[in-house]
Amino acid sequence: MARQMEFDYDEKLELARDLFWEKGYLATSMHDLVDTMAINRSSLYNTYGNKHTLFIACLANYSQLKIGQYQRAALQKESTPFALLKYIIRDAVEQTIQDKKTCLIVRTIAEMGSSDDEVNAVIKGNALVLESLLSKLILEAQNKGEVKKTISAELASKYILSSFGGFYKYFIMTGNKKQMNGMVDFLIDSLGV
Repeated sequence: MARQMEFDYDEKLELARDLFWEKGYLATSMHDLVDTMAINRSSLYNTYGNKHTLFIACLANYSQLKIGQYQRAALQKESTPFALLKYIIRDAVEQTIQDKKTCLIVRTIAEMGSSDDEVNAVIKGNALVLESLLSKLILEAQNKGEVKKTISAELASKYILSSFGGFYKYFIMTGNKKQMNGMVDFLIDSLGV
């Protein structure tokens, strides 16, 4: 008979996710994970696998969390497409300022680059979904006269996503919230009519 798990799988996964998010993959040890998740090492291995397997699960969990957040925001009927687009951009930047850290995806790209195929698969999947959502909002905003018709929705969505990493790096270098918000305003203003 299989032994019943004595802890909540998703709750412990979120604890590991937040630790990886705070420290990064390379700086997080198995000892850190055992302490943070408050489970013994054998339960961690039996339930989540090794550190890399756990990290992939955490990265996928984070990706689903952010995509779900933005998709729920996109379903709000009272908001215009351009207002939702601005919300997504400002949310990514505000998270960087508030938490003093960037999104886990951007952090992972900076830390691991293209050295891990499994990590890259999660990151690329996340990017495709977010690019599609952003592109859809841009097209809807163009149809409502909120965004310049001369802008390529596909190119603009890729540019917005790549800007998130740049905003994070700028804030880390300067700590200047006012200037970073000015850069965000510049990005948003460049899209609007």
